[in-house]
Amino acid sequence: MDGGTAGVIVSVSILLQMLGSLFAPALATRFRDQRAINTVVALMTGGGFALSIFGPLELIWLWTGLLGLGQGSLTAVALTMIMVRARDGHTAAHLSGMMQGVGYGVGSTGTLMVGQLHQATGSFAAAGLLFLAVGSLAAVFGFRAGRNRFIGG
Repeated sequence: MDGGTAGVIVSVSILLQMLGSLFAPALATRFRDQRAINTVVALMTGGGFALSIFGPLELIWLWTGLLGLGQGSLTAVALTMIMVRARDGHTAAHLSGMMQGVGYGVGSTGTLMVGQLHQATGSFAAAGLLFLAVGSLAAVFGFRAGRNRFIGG
């Protein structure tokens, strides 16, 4: 596809990320148990990335929607989980520091890994498999984190 179309696709994805980040936390906090929303948004994100690589190009707008809503919702719900799982501000601060420190530290290697995989294989297929694996792991951990229980305190 041409660069202009690719730019519009990325723009739509970012707009949908904003929508997801606005509405997902409100939805997540309506329930005592966030296992379902955590699992769904993680699978939407991993699947959206992978389908953007492996799926038919004719459905790129569907993949873009999945990815955009998934990414925005995933990030916002992950941050919301700090608030709903901590009993007090002290625990929330520690949980936030651990979660964001580890999360951003691990996440920052993703772009490098995708670039290295592309350079080594000459395609983005390996990266698509990586996205599926990471999305699946995020779904498993999100399911566990969404249980109706508190951390610390």
